[in-house]
Amino acid sequence: MMKSAYFFLATPAARRRFSFVVGVYIVTWLSTWYLAGLLNQSDSVSLWFLPMGLRYFCLLVFGLPGMFVELITFGCFWLIQLLMPSHPTVGEMLFELAYHGAASFLVFLMVIVPVRRWKPVPWDFTQASATALLIGSAFVMCALEALAGSYRLLYTGIIARSEWPDAYLNWMLGNFVGVITLVPILLVRAWPRIQHYIEHGDGFHLTSSHLSIRAADRNTALAMVASLVLVFGIPWYLGLKAHFPLMALFLLLPLVTVTMLYGMRSALLGALILDSGLVILMALNGLAEQAFQYQFVMIAIAAVGMWLGGAVDARERLLLRYRDFASISNDLLWESDVQGILVNASGGLADHDVPMLGYSWLSILGERTEPDQRMALQQALANHEAFQNVEVELTLVDEASGPCWIRLSGLPLRDETGRVRGFRGTAIDVSQEMLADALIRDYNETLIHEVAERTAQLEQANDVLSELSNTDGLTGLANRRRFDVFFTHEWARALRNREYIAILLFDIDHFKKYNDHYGHQAGDACLQAVANALRACSRRPSELAARYGGEEFVIVAADVDAEGVHRLAEVVRQSVEALGIVHAPSSYGLVTISGGVAIGVPEEGMHKEALLHHADEALYLAKTQGRNATRIFAG
Repeated sequence: MMKSAYFFLATPAARRRFSFVVGVYIVTWLSTWYLAGLLNQSDSVSLWFLPMGLRYFCLLVFGLPGMFVELITFGCFWLIQLLMPSHPTVGEMLFELAYHGAASFLVFLMVIVPVRRWKPVPWDFTQASATALLIGSAFVMCALEALAGSYRLLYTGIIARSEWPDAYLNWMLGNFVGVITLVPILLVRAWPRIQHYIEHGDGFHLTSSHLSIRAADRNTALAMVASLVLVFGIPWYLGLKAHFPLMALFLLLPLVTVTMLYGMRSALLGALILDSGLVILMALNGLAEQAFQYQFVMIAIAAVGMWLGGAVDARERLLLRYRDFASISNDLLWESDVQGILVNASGGLADHDVPMLGYSWLSILGERTEPDQRMALQQALANHEAFQNVEVELTLVDEASGPCWIRLSGLPLRDETGRVRGFRGTAIDVSQEMLADALIRDYNETLIHEVAERTAQLEQANDVLSELSNTDGLTGLANRRRFDVFFTHEWARALRNREYIAILLFDIDHFKKYNDHYGHQAGDACLQAVANALRACSRRPSELAARYGGEEFVIVAADVDAEGVHRLAEVVRQSVEALGIVHAPSSYGLVTISGGVAIGVPEEGMHKEALLHHADEALYLAKTQGRNATRIFAG
């Protein structure tokens, strides 16, 4: 109903346009009231009371500001009454204003406020709940208004107590007819224009759809007037037997016809014209004694217009949605006979790519359709069973556009006897999806191959990096980090297997004097030569030669005995001496090394650092006893 609460008060321009709408409303309300007064002279005003329909509409769309508009309207009405020759007193006018204002405000709180809360979105009479809510709330509001109004007449002595039931019923039915006849057409046809004007300050621009609506309105008006003339005018003019009110129900036939042709808007317009015609014809022919019966006829006409119009619009909306989806979709909606021959197809797939009408599904399957998918479709058609997501290739496609793949689903259609008369279903174009899957598969294979190559390269690079991180840069032997890992591993294995493990610790004799005498480059060359000698002497998998630090070197030897490890230490010492590297500051005249050996079987609770410490003690002993010698720790 409204985009936002009180949008008509949001800006100064909107408030000005709202004020203009209020002025038009007041003039319209007063005009309908005085028209009702003219009809009252013919005792026909009880048929309907249009000002009540205007009041309900105003309160419904404007909310609390609409309540103030109603009070202003009623005040204008009584100001006009004061200008009449037989005007009421000021006291009577103030009483009427106070009474009317209090009654209207209570009705607003009891009916309009709940309705606006339950229906905060635009009114849609294609929903049966909206029509039921309008009729129900209109009945309650009219009943309360009639109760307040008739009680005022009884209280002021205008009617006797015996006349009150008839007065109440006539008042209530007149209000109710006015509301259900006028409010729906105002909500459907007038309110969107009023809302657009208040928000934007301009009217609608004529389009082809508006022109078709005007044509429908013209045809509806002509049909309704002709119906009134045929059903009532001509018989009354000829002085035929008086009509019974039930004969007016024949007016439902043209109303149903225009509703089926043009929908909700024409149905509401037709109901308004028919009810208006009934009021005028009854006033002209003096049928006030049958007013009560004709009110029910008018209620039936208005209700049929709302209910049937809403149902027709709901059907048209579904059909339009179906047509729109079918026209813009690349998919397919199809029907076939019991043999599977297509008899109806709609959608982008049918319009542009695949001329399939007159063919059966099985006859247009491509060769690349998987056998299991072909078999599933064939069995479902033969057994009259539902099938879903069967992926097949179609052959009736322009080869230049590439292969056409669809995902097919269908349900059997049965007649009243339960016999299958065909199939109905959908087909989704999955050509791009299948192409993408093929590309992805090719890409994945290429990617897997490239990943395998890159993985091998990375593994090789990691091996190189690992080797570099575990190798001494100068000598090429294992570095201290590699020694620690190897020693820890071999120590644990020796502990587990109860085997010997040995540490051979070597130190170049008087290396500092060598460095000082020959320079650092010569010192580096000396370290490299000694490292090569250690590498050549320790070739078993269970042995590791490493640079321990500075001019110190170490060999870890597992699974050896004391005699073997001492022999290995002597071989290393002799190999270095055999290098014949001149060392003038040394008492031997050549580069020599001293070595300390420690060997043992690890035990629980024993630390491997103890073995290193023992080898260091043996090395110290060799150096203090003249160097160029090896000693075994004798703990």
